[in-house]
Amino acid sequence: MKEKLLLFLVIISILFSCKENVASDDCVVLLPETIKKGAISLKSEVIEFKESNIHASEYFVYNDSVFILCNYSTNEEALNVYSYPSLKRIADFIPFGKGPGEISSAKYFIRNESIMVFDPNVRVNSILHIDSLLNENYKPIFNNHGIYIAAYDEYSKDSLVVANPYCFEDDESGIMNEADRLVIINKNNKLNELEVYGKHEYLTQSVTLGSVLSNKTKNCIIFADHNNTKLEFYDYDLNLNKHIKILDELDIKYDISSYDRMVLGTSVYGITNTYKEDEFFYVSYVGSKCDRLKPRSDYDTWILKFDWDGNLIKSYHYDKLIIAFTVSNVKDTFYATTYDSDDLYILVKLTKK
Repeated sequence: MKEKLLLFLVIISILFSCKENVASDDCVVLLPETIKKGAISLKSEVIEFKESNIHASEYFVYNDSVFILCNYSTNEEALNVYSYPSLKRIADFIPFGKGPGEISSAKYFIRNESIMVFDPNVRVNSILHIDSLLNENYKPIFNNHGIYIAAYDEYSKDSLVVANPYCFEDDESGIMNEADRLVIINKNNKLNELEVYGKHEYLTQSVTLGSVLSNKTKNCIIFADHNNTKLEFYDYDLNLNKHIKILDELDIKYDISSYDRMVLGTSVYGITNTYKEDEFFYVSYVGSKCDRLKPRSDYDTWILKFDWDGNLIKSYHYDKLIIAFTVSNVKDTFYATTYDSDDLYILVKLTKK
């Protein structure tokens, strides 16, 4: 009797996870526990770096040949570029400051052959082709959109696909901002937030943490919801085709403070970052609530490899928290920004044990 009741509940759950009048594959797909149990174990080698890097927030190794040190704040530049593995300094780009061509803070994304730099304070962004960074005379161009666009990717030569920071729903709190998840904007135009994102009741910028990955050849755009550990698959017309839910329910709580501002009441490490290639994309996943008494180096991370149809190809395990990563041309090899035992950022090369 219990088995029949359980089967009935599973069937009902599947039915309610799919929208009406949509294709059958527009369901929530739950990844199995085997992505942890069957993961390939990775060992690490610390990439020693002699120069001062106390302001570094992320490290990227591109194509096994270019090393990029990304700073969050410094008296120098946002990007320091080196050859790899010699770590010979090539050039520096984007000074911090308040003048033209300068930024006050920075968020970084690696997308194929480009690195994207966004300043959330003055709301400007730049897309830099990494090969251009090998020329010390290269001058990055910034676009000032006038709107918050922290999660985005290139949609076409002239446009970006942007995650709407006001798209938010939480049944438990009863908070519903009815807004499109993704919007397309022109790269060069200064925009009005209300016109782009639509009306919204709650200010949810601080909780809509995620990544956007686009692949025009595959007719696919992915929004990775970092907090809720969910992947949403859209076609290039922005039709939602599939959800993939990654394992653990983190029981996230949200609070409403003054001025109808939404804040994250539960700190979590869900999805920490993403990376894409022409045929595959990757997600670094932790799936744990934050414990202030626990060193950040003590959290485990799984790197999940998918094709653009959402099929899980491989999973990898590393016994430290990964903040950002890139994929080597060598099989089963990654470069990752993680923490040492003193909670300081370090770069490691990860290979199969």
